Amino acid sequence: MHESEPVLDAKYEKPYEQRRLAILQKLIPEGNGDKALDLGCGSGVISGMLRNHGWSVTAVDLHPGNVARAKEKGFLAVEGDVINAVRSFADAQFGLVCATELIEHLDEEYRGELLSGQ
Repeated sequence: MHESEPVLDAKYEKPYEQRRLAILQKLIPEGNGDKALDLGCGSGVISGMLRNHGWSVTAVDLHPGNVARAKEKGFLAVEGDVINAVRSFADAQFGLVCATELIEHLDEEYRGELLSGQ
């Protein structure tokens, strides 16, 4: 697992990020109160988008500052690496899993495990 880095909301003010978020916004289905998991949640911006679509969000990040920012926004936020977090959750607990800008931070041996949900 590579080191985590702090993510601030200001990152998402850049035009490229705004376009990326607009695309993601269109892809998020309505949650109707179901549970979503935001892996590598950063500052919680995407967790907020999920919440706005009716998802109950659990956010996970390796960086303590990111977890603190997500908690400040009212999310259940867990500090830890995403592989161990996924392993700790019950099967089929989440109706949606979001993992943006994450896979490139994982060692190759864990990428398949994350994508397979195993």
